[in-house]
Amino acid sequence: MVSCNGIIFRGVETVIFDKDGTLAHSLPFLYALGRSRSRYLDAQISGVYDPLLMAFGIEGNQLHPQGLLAVGSRHENEIAAAAYVAETGRSWIESRQIVAQAFTEADATMGQKAAATAPCEDVEVLVRSLAQAQLHLGLLSSDTTANVEAFVHCYNFTDYFDFLAGVDEVDKSDRPACLQFLQRQDITPQATLVIGDSDADRQLAQNIGAIGCIGVTWGWSQSYTIKGVEAIATHPREIQLA
Repeated sequence: MVSCNGIIFRGVETVIFDKDGTLAHSLPFLYALGRSRSRYLDAQISGVYDPLLMAFGIEGNQLHPQGLLAVGSRHENEIAAAAYVAETGRSWIESRQIVAQAFTEADATMGQKAAATAPCEDVEVLVRSLAQAQLHLGLLSSDTTANVEAFVHCYNFTDYFDFLAGVDEVDKSDRPACLQFLQRQDITPQATLVIGDSDADRQLAQNIGAIGCIGVTWGWSQSYTIKGVEAIATHPREIQLA
């Protein structure tokens, strides 16, 4: 059994973690990335800088935990940015190409993401305790599989996780794809607990018929709400074996 602030989850065999904002402290990196992408795109299409920041979920020195950049995949961010470019009268294909080039140039200035997104405080303690309890651990992220693997290897989490995947392997919002992926891993969804920091993780839990979802807010500097989750944890120590 797993407990969180008085809520007990019984029959847990598998725990699926999110990465950014849950395992990895990604806020500073994502904030800088959003500004860099907006700046590079504005250099080609003048006037899109501020609208893009808003679309990404950046306001002042804050990045919204449930915003596009924090939750969405690179593809979803590209589509949103391309819509702003298309408003200038360019064709959709040209808009997509301009955004893809600007994102690639901006991303190249950021360095290796794994090195810049260290594990959140005490997350390793939580992950290790669950692994030692013989629970199957997985990591599903809206980031790329390459970045997921790089994070796990960079911080020596490899031995803890039985499976991991990025959005290029399985989209968390795609119910059939998630169920098929879990079936290939020989994972029973009804014996699975999801731990993540966004509505996307709550949606994943609902889509696969999981035991429940623990929403976590420890990776962000501002308070916010994750609707529909069974429990909320503000620190990894609040999630324990029961």
